[in-house]
Amino acid sequence: MSNGMQGDMLSFKLAAIFVTLSLMTLGNPSSLASSSRECSSVRPVIREDSRQQFNWLGRIRYTRSAGEVWYPCSGVAITRRHVLVPAHCVLFLDKGDAYSFMVGNRRHAVSRIFIHPEYRLELPSYDVAVLKLNSQLRSCLSVSEDTDSHDVIARLFDVVSTLVDKHPKSLHTLARVTGHQYCQRKYKDFILSHNEICAYVHQDKDFLTGAALLGIEIVNGSEAWRLLGISTHGPYERNRKIPDIFTLIYPFNNWIGNILSL
Repeated sequence: MSNGMQGDMLSFKLAAIFVTLSLMTLGNPSSLASSSRECSSVRPVIREDSRQQFNWLGRIRYTRSAGEVWYPCSGVAITRRHVLVPAHCVLFLDKGDAYSFMVGNRRHAVSRIFIHPEYRLELPSYDVAVLKLNSQLRSCLSVSEDTDSHDVIARLFDVVSTLVDKHPKSLHTLARVTGHQYCQRKYKDFILSHNEICAYVHQDKDFLTGAALLGIEIVNGSEAWRLLGISTHGPYERNRKIPDIFTLIYPFNNWIGNILSL
């Protein structure tokens, strides 16, 4: 539901109207666990020369009425019809513009956008949004239900994103999470929210914002990936004064579950 339109599309360098979308009335709450039973992601064997495609990962396509196309971010499918993205990636729409979700060369139109009601551009603590698609995806990724910021500090995690290229492909690397105190001491002018973590990405990859931070669980005797967070500032837009940041998903599980029930 749109509460207002204001501002300019500074980050995309395109004039547009700022749309704040918030959920005013929720349906019956739905747990993420029950909603993602159809999702599975056995952890693959990663090789540097692998062209492994992660079908739950895609790019957000922003199409302007004038014909320009922009790919600002990645997104992670958490059901066959819902995609989790950073809120700042889907704030801007002008009349005739549209968002869609690209998995490989297949485009899925976005029918609804749900932005966390507490998100503000100047206060990015709630930088999460859910896209509802018109068509069904082939696969999705289960969301971790119980991992908080204290559990991930000093640990090494998988990160998957899409490479920005003429022929986009999935890309895998590793990231080590640092503590809040260390991060804010190193980046003195940066304020880290309680929903965010700093992560040092070991390889200088050309990611899109929205990369998936992945933890490992044992499911039916096999290692499986679970989504821990999504990047809200990453290598694609690297700035020496700002760290690589991931927003953890667990604080938003109830809100996301409510969205999935609509």
